[in-house]
Amino acid sequence: VEDIVLKYVNDQTLTLFFDECHALPESVQTALLTILNPNKKNSNLFRYEDSEIMFDFRKVSFVFATTDPQKLVGPFKDRCRVLHMDEYQYSDLGKIVRENLDTGLAIPDEVMDHVASVCRGNARNAVLMAKDNIVQYMKGSKVSELCHKHWDTLCDVLGIMPMGLESSEVQVLKALSEFQEGCSLNNLSAKTGFTRQAIMLEFESYLVKKGLMQIKSGGREITTKGKDYLAKHVFKTQTGVFANDLN
Repeated sequence: VEDIVLKYVNDQTLTLFFDECHALPESVQTALLTILNPNKKNSNLFRYEDSEIMFDFRKVSFVFATTDPQKLVGPFKDRCRVLHMDEYQYSDLGKIVRENLDTGLAIPDEVMDHVASVCRGNARNAVLMAKDNIVQYMKGSKVSELCHKHWDTLCDVLGIMPMGLESSEVQVLKALSEFQEGCSLNNLSAKTGFTRQAIMLEFESYLVKKGLMQIKSGGREITTKGKDYLAKHVFKTQTGVFANDLN
């Protein structure tokens, strides 16, 4: 409060942006209920210890972003106007990658689709892919344009899998492929060595989203698409052939 609110909010024109706002302590969310309480004056007075802070909503705006809205206090959400954002398309991710390349480095459109396909629909991943992987590779290899051959080499060296799958997710898929009619979460946990919680919260959501596995009343099952993925991109690579494409 002392470092931000008292310093920047009082009699200032600004927008306060809170990323991952579901991580705000409940006490802060509760305080925001008072601050954001709607009224005809379009302003609220908030008292904190010995200080009084006037929030004049003709000058001050709040923007909250979250990927986990169910963790927010119900009345807090009611104070806001909810805007649901569309998922990033390959073209969006490609722009983000290009914006984070060093001057003089380029990626052709036909290669950029492959790059975007492994960013998991995530802008942060696109930034990291550009800065930590592509830029370093291109500088180290002394190339100014990333062609298909260079991209395949980069994926091979760094172990970047099609769709951007992590090794743990591939391990889950491989375990599922050994069960003819699906398996329980307990069996999958025992087979992979991952905890039930880790499988549910960390690994299976992306596999389900990409259509590689499904969750039924009888348990977890690998899909035909998942089997094809393993045959094309995992089991083949173990024989020395690496393939990386959009599917």
